[in-house]
Amino acid sequence: MNRLKEFLESTQKKTFLDIGTGTGNFIHQITSMYEEYESFIGIDTSARLIEMATKHTPNDKVSFIEMDAYDMTFPDNHFDVVCLSNSLHHLSNIPQMFQAMKRVLKEDGYILIQEMIKDQLSEMQQSHKLMHHFAARIDRLSGDTHYETFTEQEIIDILGSQEGLSIDQEWILDVPRHKENSKEELDYIYNILERVMSRVPEDHQEEFIKEKEQVKQYIEKHGYDGCPSVFAVLKKQ
Repeated sequence: MNRLKEFLESTQKKTFLDIGTGTGNFIHQITSMYEEYESFIGIDTSARLIEMATKHTPNDKVSFIEMDAYDMTFPDNHFDVVCLSNSLHHLSNIPQMFQAMKRVLKEDGYILIQEMIKDQLSEMQQSHKLMHHFAARIDRLSGDTHYETFTEQEIIDILGSQEGLSIDQEWILDVPRHKENSKEELDYIYNILERVMSRVPEDHQEEFIKEKEQVKQYIEKHGYDGCPSVFAVLKKQ
């Protein structure tokens, strides 16, 4: 995370927006390494997630709002930095989202993209990909937009094709990697797997029970670690 910290400190940007904020994990990640911001707003369409995020607001400079990112009510050229973390594979219309982000971004602002990748994985990281793609298939059964994750090159190609935006820089985030898991860690992962399985409709249970067991067996054999992420900085052309 050192490169991200150095980038943020070099920009000295003040106003931030996090799109698809969920429970605010990316906001906590940024604010833990960069203190010079004046305001940080997280938006999401889920009232439940916004309520959860608000309960853990780090300080009075951070706020959370229920809002559709495709139809934001913020003025044009309003934010120094707009963030989108691990949400690219959830977007129903990628070009429309980037145009919405570009509209609220100041002329000298930046769009920060963090997105997990499905290539360059260790055996332990393959477990995360298998779990994620398992959950994505279940979400799609319910009509939710949740695609499988992209390769690093696919992400760069998507970002590089957005009208009026250009990639300023990109890198793979340098985060510590697991060598082994504790029993508590594995129990936590298995619990998540069961919670994901509980969302499967009754008429698809047999199919997904078999896949769930295959995922669990892979984790038992190889362990579990998070997939790496690509980080990209975009700016207006």
